[in-house]
Amino acid sequence: MMRASALVRLGGLAVLLALCLAVAGCGKSKITKENFDKIDNGMSLHEVEAILGEGSSQGGDGAVVAAQVGVDVTGGAPPPSTVDYLWEKGKKSITVTFRQGKVVAKKNVGL
Repeated sequence: MMRASALVRLGGLAVLLALCLAVAGCGKSKITKENFDKIDNGMSLHEVEAILGEGSSQGGDGAVVAAQVGVDVTGGAPPPSTVDYLWEKGKKSITVTFRQGKVVAKKNVGL
């Protein structure tokens, strides 16, 4: 059986850990009008992620999954010429379109 002082330390550690997790989860969002305005045509994905953090690639038609099992669903069509990346937090989002690795368009919702 644990001594009372050990239980108090363990409880204190649990509370500290819970507070750390809560603070980390409540960090300031990078999905802001100010950051949206910093994104310019011609920027690379790396430059945009330096402003907004890691984004998620959008779209996809299942071709990657199908290709993993040897099925070509593209019909020989070339890959899409643009790729959209999304950053979102709650009801706010920023979508940036890249062509050949460079920003060609951007849009936002809720900023």
